[in-house]
Amino acid sequence: KEARTICGREDIYLASQCVQYAEDDMGIQTAIQYAFGSTIVVPDLECARKVAYDSRLGFKAVTLEGDVFDPRGVVSGGSDVRNKNHKPILAILRELMQLRK
Repeated sequence: KEARTICGREDIYLASQCVQYAEDDMGIQTAIQYAFGSTIVVPDLECARKVAYDSRLGFKAVTLEGDVFDPRGVVSGGSDVRNKNHKPILAILRELMQLRK
């Protein structure tokens, strides 16, 4: 909720909430939550910077293009802009979530 306030956007999600699995498989749920931790999926670079480097939050943030901002100072690149046919997996997840609404 606070990340949404900081960015002024509603389309921010915990990464673990973007993955579907069988509700009765608690082992998968635990593994997903452990793997993603408090990582947040955000729409763009500006929002990722705000979320990752805000002293109140300090969450790892991943953009829909695949850029990763880590509060420990690590930033890694996302999509390959040279390949116009390649669509990042997080962009596909976003489209699917919008279609479900």
